[in-house]
Amino acid sequence: MSSFLKKFGPTIGVVLIIAILAVIVKMQWDASKEQEAISRQMIEQKKLVDEIVRNQSRYVSSEDLDKFAEKIGLDLKAIQDDMDEFDASLVGISKVLIESRGRQGTNIGSTGVKPRPVDPDNPNELPTCPDGTVCPDVYGYLSNEQWLALSEPFSGVDVPIGSVGFSAWKEKPWSINILPRKYHVSTVLGKDKEGRHYVYSQMQIETDGKKHKIPIQQAEFQELYPESEFHFNPKIHLGVDVGAVVTNPSAEVVPNLQVSFFTYGRTKTNVDTEWSFLGLGLGVGTQNQTFNVLLTPVNYNLGQHIPLIESLHVGPTVSIDHKGEFSVMGGLRVGL
Repeated sequence: MSSFLKKFGPTIGVVLIIAILAVIVKMQWDASKEQEAISRQMIEQKKLVDEIVRNQSRYVSSEDLDKFAEKIGLDLKAIQDDMDEFDASLVGISKVLIESRGRQGTNIGSTGVKPRPVDPDNPNELPTCPDGTVCPDVYGYLSNEQWLALSEPFSGVDVPIGSVGFSAWKEKPWSINILPRKYHVSTVLGKDKEGRHYVYSQMQIETDGKKHKIPIQQAEFQELYPESEFHFNPKIHLGVDVGAVVTNPSAEVVPNLQVSFFTYGRTKTNVDTEWSFLGLGLGVGTQNQTFNVLLTPVNYNLGQHIPLIESLHVGPTVSIDHKGEFSVMGGLRVGL
């Protein structure tokens, strides 16, 4: 073993150093792309038909998303703990703001009246004042219960709240009728070919059996920029490597089958896998008629840049055959 390391150790070391440098360069490139996307890409809010609004959306860092959640009073830890049960991860947070305009007023007339119930023992009873004398009922307030309809004003629509009544002849004169309300918030999530999400929101308030579409003042979606990361994600690759036998100088072509154990990318899917690591496999040397054991430390997925192809990997390989001959090669692989 010591003689093998002494003989081939420098070559293996060079291959590993190249692989590590490639990973470092890729990670730096990803970081620069993330900053560019965060600083430059923003989708503005837009109002569509039927009070449907396209949310303003943009990419943010994980720190910015935490601040956004804290600002709107959202407990992200509780949500993440729940998602952990499903091996899910946070993508983004949407916030929708709706404002009613409020209403104030004086000298408002009744919107309806209800006649005062007749006392069967004294049907001709007249309204009396506290001193016992007959009071003039100029506006009929002592003869009719006054009702005022209440509504909540939004931009372009009034949503009924209920009504309040006042019976001037009673010790406890107020009556209220608050209608039950249901709040409907609908959200549509879209996704483009780059993986960016588009959010559309609509708000409706249902009261007295009728739905009212409510204008949305602000709709915002902050999305966590999808960072690449390492995944334990075994994948089978079928490929062919071409190179040179170092110990017995000659060319060699080795069709092979490998298993890579780790991937690096935004997700585990082939289309999002940028790198794969630690490929081990078996192959056949076609020139020297040998059985080979291969190690591919790193592969890069060219398929993500080629239309109609999701998995086409390229990377360096070191190999040793059953005769003890050592080879350095490079090859192409497809995922199965």
